[in-house]
Amino acid sequence: MSRKALPLIGVLLFLILVPFVSCNAPTLINMEYKIQGSGEAVPEQGYWVYGEFWNIGGVSKSEVLVEVTLYDDQRVVLDVLDTVISPTIVEPGAKAAFHVKSSTTTQVAETKFVVKSYTETRNTNFRYLKLSEIITRDTGVAGVLSNTHDFIYVYEAEVIASFYDAEGDIVDIQRYGANDYGKFDAGTSQAFFIETSHDFESYNLLVQCNRASLNPILRLSIERADTTVSWFNPLAGETFTLILTDDPHQSQGYVDAVVTDPNGVSTTCRFDMSGLLDFRYSITPEVGGTWNVTWKTGDYFVNGDLVRVEAAQLDTGFWVYDPDAEGSGKIIEEEPNSVSGLDENVTLVDKVKNSITSSAEEIVENLPEEYTQNIPGYPIYSLVAGLLVYFLFNRKNPSSQ
Repeated sequence: MSRKALPLIGVLLFLILVPFVSCNAPTLINMEYKIQGSGEAVPEQGYWVYGEFWNIGGVSKSEVLVEVTLYDDQRVVLDVLDTVISPTIVEPGAKAAFHVKSSTTTQVAETKFVVKSYTETRNTNFRYLKLSEIITRDTGVAGVLSNTHDFIYVYEAEVIASFYDAEGDIVDIQRYGANDYGKFDAGTSQAFFIETSHDFESYNLLVQCNRASLNPILRLSIERADTTVSWFNPLAGETFTLILTDDPHQSQGYVDAVVTDPNGVSTTCRFDMSGLLDFRYSITPEVGGTWNVTWKTGDYFVNGDLVRVEAAQLDTGFWVYDPDAEGSGKIIEEEPNSVSGLDENVTLVDKVKNSITSSAEEIVENLPEEYTQNIPGYPIYSLVAGLLVYFLFNRKNPSSQ
């Protein structure tokens, strides 16, 4: 690189990093954001400034605080105004609007923007607010706002419209709030019309909401060590995993839940958060019967402390099968004739097989005729009985396979 080129590069960098300021369309650019805006004198009210923050960085930004300073033609400060832009969270590549009103009646010659603060965050806006059927009219823009989530409602669902003139300067910002900024239920849609008194050539629509009273959804599920099994019957003495899930998710390392065995003995267990954003606890129950799990949450925050989730409680359970427990359904092996009511020449196993065969005959009698005719020459109830006997006694004696 030649030495002659260095001054030129320095000038270009200066022009990029230093705000270009004018009365009608000031612009501020750095490596993370860009701000442009325009102002107008409003008779008997002062000077109003319309602006837009554009996130040109790679990370979402929240709580962006912008300072707007107004000068006269002698560079005397007429007013200094602070404003927080909307939406609250600005994702990479997205824009957010702001509108400030000064009461100064002196002619404004220059406007300066300064970003005083913002927070980098991985959070995003509520993605289930959708716009559709957008129509441009002479005096504004119309469309439909929908909450497409299955069960989450929101408050203060809002559409923000920025209107631009032929030069691309912002001339007006207007808003529409669903249900007058009240509760906006899941699955709800509302038509809107955002009107402006300014002539415009184009517009930009943004959506945001406040989930300040969100109801969480809590669930319990069970996972076996062999994750290929999608459903199973928990057995006493077998180790498996209890899984607690919540929506929205608490961004903490663990939660405490109370696990109560069938005898009424309760233990507070620590469920650690996994890489799948759920909470897990490994358990080996030694007692068959119904186990209970109680999980309580207090109020907690998500989206960088911008959304408060209400307290909730999960009171549920799971059933554990103990094949050795009395009355569990296990077939007890005993000597012939040891069970009252049996014929002297019939063993217990034969009795069980006969009972299963009778049950199979009842099952077959209730089957449609087209099923019973599919195996000619062999009674289908015999096949059903054989299968029942096979599965029953192989479950009892798995080592015999």
